[in-house]
Amino acid sequence: MNDIMDQNNEEQVPEPADLWDESLASPSRSQQQQNDQSNPLVRKIQRAASVALFNGCFTGICAFFSLTFGLASPFFGPLSVVSLVVGVGLAIVAYNEFHGRKLIRNIDLRGPSRLGWNQVGFLTLIVGYCVWCIVNYLLNQEQYVAEAKAIPQIQEMEDLDVITVRGLLSLIVYSLYGGVIALSIVFQGLNALFYFRRRKFLEQYLGEIES
Repeated sequence: MNDIMDQNNEEQVPEPADLWDESLASPSRSQQQQNDQSNPLVRKIQRAASVALFNGCFTGICAFFSLTFGLASPFFGPLSVVSLVVGVGLAIVAYNEFHGRKLIRNIDLRGPSRLGWNQVGFLTLIVGYCVWCIVNYLLNQEQYVAEAKAIPQIQEMEDLDVITVRGLLSLIVYSLYGGVIALSIVFQGLNALFYFRRRKFLEQYLGEIES
């Protein structure tokens, strides 16, 4: 019986409240919020929450369009499994951004790690997709070359033979997806580093609260 009561008590323990949620403000919390406005640590923590909100909204929108395209693809061609997989991956990234933002706003030390590793996962998804696109091009190179040669504007260019068209297509594919990989390594890498470094600010802020 005691075990059941203890279990019920554990289940009723609420999650930490958002320290900067004005709708939950009490007189003491309102005073704390006013003091936090001039605290540089709070501004740095809130900035991380703002970045997570932007990233979550952006990846959420991308997930919506990717999933919509994948689900609609059977109506105008074969089912796009890749679009569905990428859409699900983006949805997971978006969820983790929103969840990590909530943790940070609750001054939960798990927040920065969740957000940082989420960016690493996002980078893995982008690199995996780009590599798949390059491999798919290599495996179906002749088909892409034939489709390019069938374009009227290219047919008018008599100097463009198959070898030249293949070279141009390869240059475009490698430049496009290679560039996306390079930019993603920089952008997602910096994002992950930014999140990981927020942990020390959370620890310092917790130290101020406890002291």
